[in-house]
Amino acid sequence: MSVPFNIAHTINGRTRIRWAGDDKDKHHVIEIAAQLNEIEAIDAAIAKPITGSIVIQHASKEWLDIQPRLEQIAQIDFSTKPATRNRTGVELLNHSMDHLDTVLRTKNLDLNSLTFMMVLSFAVIQALRGQVMVSSGSLLWMAYNLSTRVRDNERLLESNTQA
Repeated sequence: MSVPFNIAHTINGRTRIRWAGDDKDKHHVIEIAAQLNEIEAIDAAIAKPITGSIVIQHASKEWLDIQPRLEQIAQIDFSTKPATRNRTGVELLNHSMDHLDTVLRTKNLDLNSLTFMMVLSFAVIQALRGQVMVSSGSLLWMAYNLSTRVRDNERLLESNTQA
């Protein structure tokens, strides 16, 4: 029976692998780490049962030489993809906004400019229709503030790239 793990990160002489199975089975990392300590190329395998990870120290060998041994001897399966992290609330909103901004930048737009254009459009529509859902003056002021922030951010980016 193979046990599912992901490679969290690897640097010279040190690799962290993370349990990819059910969270309720994370405690198995203790037995697996003990099994890994028996492998000659591994200096130390330290189990972290709370996070479900094992820190493998291997100063004498490269990770690419050790990984096939782990798959063969300890029957560790590294083929599973990392579990996706569930984002909620503000973290989800920030991640979504960053993703949207990245997509917009591929079309030579950015979120601030798009928001400015939308607020400016709403202000003009409100002024033309004479509606008072939001006063057109407030929307114009918001559009102006956004435009100055965009301009200031552009100047800051330009000064950082020149430095």
